[in-house]
Formats: sequence, C-alpha cells, structure tokens
Amino acid sequence: MSRFAKAPDEFEGVRLESQRTILKLVSRSRELDAAAIERVTAILAAALPPR
Repeated sequence: MSRFAKAPDEFEGVRLESQRTILKLVSRSRELDAAAIERVTAILAAALPPR
C-alpha cells in the first residue's frame, strides 16, 4: 500500500478535477466551440492561478 492516500474525487458535493482531467473533459466534448473553450479557459485561469 502506498503511503500517500488517493485524493478524493468529490468534496462536499463538488467534483474535484486536476488540470489533466479538466483538459480531457473539455477536449472530448464536441459541443464546445472555440469561443466557449476560450471562456472556460479564462474562467479557470482566474479561479486557479499558478502557484
């Protein structure tokens, strides 16, 4: 068993995603056009600034 616990997928009803899984979710959806992707990118950049 690893000494590190697996991160939860959900916390208090909010789905938790990594940068990689967000990219997968956004890129696999054919319903988002380029403008929608730009809006999502801007929202995520503002909400999740670099460390």
